[in-house]
Amino acid sequence: MLRHIAKSVVDSGQAARCKIEAAYCIGVAEPVALHVDAFGTGKEVDIEAYVRTFPLTPEGVIEYLDLRKPIYKQTACYGHFGNAAFPWEKLLAEGIQHIPPTPTPGPDATLQEKAEWRDAIGH
Repeated sequence: MLRHIAKSVVDSGQAARCKIEAAYCIGVAEPVALHVDAFGTGKEVDIEAYVRTFPLTPEGVIEYLDLRKPIYKQTACYGHFGNAAFPWEKLLAEGIQHIPPTPTPGPDATLQEKAEWRDAIGH
């Protein structure tokens, strides 16, 4: 999921490079730590606000990437990175060249609120 989001950040022109790290804790759905590194090619604060609009809970990731469909055979052959057939490899918003407007939903926003915000900005 984080690779998918980082690719979307680069594709949208918010940064030329992006690495996103998240730390999870047993019993806590949202990440307890989130680190965004644009390697000096973008504004990490703005990018982090954009990243937080994605569902980062385990349930949110499962729903967002539609992981309830068994695709084990396809992912077992030739790896699962770089294959455009998988949802995590598809780019979100091709052609968007701006950072989403503030205010963005905070980390306590529901999955529905985050989805509505993404719909409002054209994702």
